[in-house]
Amino acid sequence: MSQRKRNESPKHESHRKKKKSKVKEPKLYQMVGYTNEENPFGDHNLNQQFVWKKKVEKTGEGDESKLSTKARRERQDHFLGEIHKVRKRRSDREAEQEEMERLRAEESRLREAEQYADWHKKEESFHLNQARVRSKIRLVEGREKPIDIMAKNLILLGNCDDDDDSALHDTSQLEVELMEPTAFFRGLNIGDLRELQADIQTYLDLEKDGPNKSFWSALKLVAKKEVQDASQSDSGIQQANRKAGIHSAVMDELRRKFAAKSSDELTSTHMDIQLRINSNDPTIDVEFWEAALEELEVYRARAELREFHQKILKQQLGRLETKREELRIYREEHPEEMEKPAAGTGKDKAEAEDEPTANQDGSAAAVDMERAEAAKGMEDLEEEMGLADEVGTKDQVYWWQDKYRPRKPRYFNRVKTGYEWNKYNQTHYDHDNPPPKTVQGYKFNVFYPDLIDRTNTPRYILEPADTKEFCILRFSAGPPYEDIAFKIINREWEFGRKRGFKCVFERGILHLYFNFKRHRYRK
Repeated sequence: MSQRKRNESPKHESHRKKKKSKVKEPKLYQMVGYTNEENPFGDHNLNQQFVWKKKVEKTGEGDESKLSTKARRERQDHFLGEIHKVRKRRSDREAEQEEMERLRAEESRLREAEQYADWHKKEESFHLNQARVRSKIRLVEGREKPIDIMAKNLILLGNCDDDDDSALHDTSQLEVELMEPTAFFRGLNIGDLRELQADIQTYLDLEKDGPNKSFWSALKLVAKKEVQDASQSDSGIQQANRKAGIHSAVMDELRRKFAAKSSDELTSTHMDIQLRINSNDPTIDVEFWEAALEELEVYRARAELREFHQKILKQQLGRLETKREELRIYREEHPEEMEKPAAGTGKDKAEAEDEPTANQDGSAAAVDMERAEAAKGMEDLEEEMGLADEVGTKDQVYWWQDKYRPRKPRYFNRVKTGYEWNKYNQTHYDHDNPPPKTVQGYKFNVFYPDLIDRTNTPRYILEPADTKEFCILRFSAGPPYEDIAFKIINREWEFGRKRGFKCVFERGILHLYFNFKRHRYRK
């Protein structure tokens, strides 16, 4: 230590050290990246050398003045190297932690994306199922829309993954639609066509890559064409072939040819026309062939729908044949159950009624309808109307009996009974000892599953009976069914819907429900 340093005052020494510290601070920051104010150790004297005074006093080692300049520099370099290693380890650890955080975030993002995709798929499946359920409910309740009828065969024959089996949506009484899907575009106005087009697009969007995607895609093409034609018809605009300079007779001839071909043949024709357009031959009328190609697309869609419908009908025919074969085998294995019950044997009444009587409709559809109606059971104060309530009709000769075998329709009827709590009955009877029951109404269910002319609705006719207390209720439907009549109480009917009146013909069943008017004495 120099003489000057030993002789300086404490104040000057402090000032000198502060000045020296300020000079060293930039060098320290350059070497280790820390300053007295900014370092992870909280040390405000970082640029000052640390001396372990207790150790120096005890061992007498560590005096920097005894070390040579070279040794001091080597020692300093060693410490700096250690510092750099520590800093590198720290930075590596921080980088590793950041990478782990990034990987965790990426894994979480992928997991959430997978869950979202699965959720999105389930949501679309749910919406598709709900669309089917809505169609099913409208079909069962008899208020179907065109889109419901188009989707009807897919629902009935199980060509869609429908998990809903609720009894509220029972489609067992629905019949397979025999008309092609394109037939339901006829007679619709522009508003109905656009609504149907939107419904078809909804089914197509929800179907995604389902088994019925081609069906809805073809319907979409046909619906688009029908909407275009209806719009042009309403606005008085000439058709596209007129605008393109194509004679209507030529286009009509093309349409006739397209309508007679299958979808495979139309696909081959489509390829030929496309090659003709792309040939760049100046003698080819490109505008004409493009218009023809546009028409071909629609007719190919119609052909695909027609073939799809034929496939559905063949599938239904196969199911019916399978059921018929199963029934035949069952009858062969259980002949005793198929025998008609003898009088007084006490066999089940429903079994006996299932056997067709002379000239009665014995078709499987009619029997199934009768069983389904019987399975609904009786409501309170209802009784079944038996064969005794049926009355004979006069022998009639029908104009169609040479072509179709006349048959009587099956039926399942109920009579509604109750108590009249008038003044007399209130005086002489109570709930423990009720008065005699009286007829308060009827429920008629007559089954016409094989009606030839489905546009002709069955009707009922009231005719006088042999006494004024009764009347004859006759049901008439047309070929191949004979008229059927019942003898009922001759009283005035309630025709209000809220009073229980119902007269509906749906799904091959004529429902006629009515109650009698109640006349109350008033002073």
